[in-house]
Amino acid sequence: LKTNATQFLIQSSEYEQEAKKLGVSVSDKDVDARLEQIKKQYYGNPAGQKQATQAQMDKRYEQALKQQGFTDEEVRSGIKQQLIREKVFNNVTKDVKVSDSDITSYYNKNKKQYETPAQPPSRDVRHILVKTKAQADSIYAQLQKNPGKFAALAKKYSTDTSSAQNGGRLPPGTAVKGRLVKPFEDVAFSIKTNVISKPVHSQFGWHIIEALGPVKPGTPAKPTPLSQVKEAIRQQLLSQQKQTEMNNWLNGMKKHYCKT
Repeated sequence: LKTNATQFLIQSSEYEQEAKKLGVSVSDKDVDARLEQIKKQYYGNPAGQKQATQAQMDKRYEQALKQQGFTDEEVRSGIKQQLIREKVFNNVTKDVKVSDSDITSYYNKNKKQYETPAQPPSRDVRHILVKTKAQADSIYAQLQKNPGKFAALAKKYSTDTSSAQNGGRLPPGTAVKGRLVKPFEDVAFSIKTNVISKPVHSQFGWHIIEALGPVKPGTPAKPTPLSQVKEAIRQQLLSQQKQTEMNNWLNGMKKHYCKT
């Protein structure tokens, strides 16, 4: 703990000295403004409620200080250190810029990150899942006589409780090729629309499947135009390059103070 505290105090002192060299200063007014932001964020009323008064926020803030064992002076000192670091960061990185060519180069090297993924074929289906073949055969026989009973039988017998509530219908986006157990998928994507399959066995039990619509063809991956992601890439590269610039500055600062 002593080592951590010593390192923190040394770095804080280094920052303060370097801030002066850079012409960076933090006033009491700056600290007051940041503290007010903190009070509004953490000690105001939740969204939708009447805005808290200054007295209410101050009272909650004082209560929090007591609970956490801090004084107002310690909080303000911490805020000042944070503001110094922020201002030094902004000063050190103020000349960092990202060119359009940087953005284009990054986009070309990472195009796969900026594309709508390919979508496999899908189909609207419903099923009834039971544990035994005998029960599946019995339900299938009933459906051969009266296909309109599918939803009612699914609700009554299907052990897939999530789909049973919807008459056996799988949620949208569930029956996608390549994401289902193979015996189920092979039948679900091969039967004709409105046809009810004979019982199909999988690791989950026995399925009776009905295709409610045609197979929807998949779509290939679609690249997102550079114009739509240009600013997002700019901000990403800017953040990375600023952090690199800051790390270089910090390493230089450490070497300087180690010598002096």
